[in-house]
Amino acid sequence: TVRAFHNVCRHRGAKLVEEPCSKRRTILCPYHRWGYALDGRLIATPSFDDTADGRRIPEHIRQKFCTSHVKDFDKSRNGLFPVRADSALGLIFVNVNGEAPPLSEWLGDLLPSLSEYESSFGVGTPGLVPYKRKQYDVPANWKL
Repeated sequence: TVRAFHNVCRHRGAKLVEEPCSKRRTILCPYHRWGYALDGRLIATPSFDDTADGRRIPEHIRQKFCTSHVKDFDKSRNGLFPVRADSALGLIFVNVNGEAPPLSEWLGDLLPSLSEYESSFGVGTPGLVPYKRKQYDVPANWKL
């Protein structure tokens, strides 16, 4: 199963993952260390909770990070926001537009017409390899 989420912490909007990585068991926010499971669930809110071994967070620190002002704070309702992810021809497609049609519908009859080239696309084989990677920095102003 492939899952995709917006790369933004639900707490303060910090970017969660800055660099490519090969394997993770959790996703940690660099700002206040909120932790997310790979299925997007919020699993840790350090400085909001006492430690796992029962030690209490000192009151002067707890006051800075407490959620008492947040009515009915519930970790289960504060996971990462999912985005649609689907695969075809050994490629993963991520779609952040909630209004877009499903990938299979959007591709229409393209997939059947490419079936004879399936091995070239890496389905069950190494397939295509990257030729070049290009990254663009775009000066932009964004708000959460």
